[in-house]
Amino acid sequence: MNKTAIIFHSKTGFTQKYAGWISEEINADMISFKKCDKKRAEEILREYDNIVFGSRLKAGLIEGLPKAKKLFGGGKSFIIFTTGA
Repeated sequence: MNKTAIIFHSKTGFTQKYAGWISEEINADMISFKKCDKKRAEEILREYDNIVFGSRLKAGLIEGLPKAKKLFGGGKSFIIFTTGA
C-alpha cells in the first residue's frame, strides 16, 4: 500500500489547515516543512511513496518550493498545492 506524506510550509496556519483536510481525506501523515533538513528528507523519502508539498503563493512564487524540490523532487510522486490569493 502506498504511503503519503503531506509536507506543509505554513506561516499563518491556513496551509496547515488545508494540509490537515487533505491528510484526513486521503489518510496521509502530516509533516512540518520547518523540520525538514537533508537527513529528515532522506528518512521521508525512504518511508513514503508519495510526497505532497503545500505552501502559500506570494508574489507569484510558491514559498519554499525550490528547497522542497531539492529535498523531495527526485524519483517520487511529488505533488504541490498552494494557498493564498
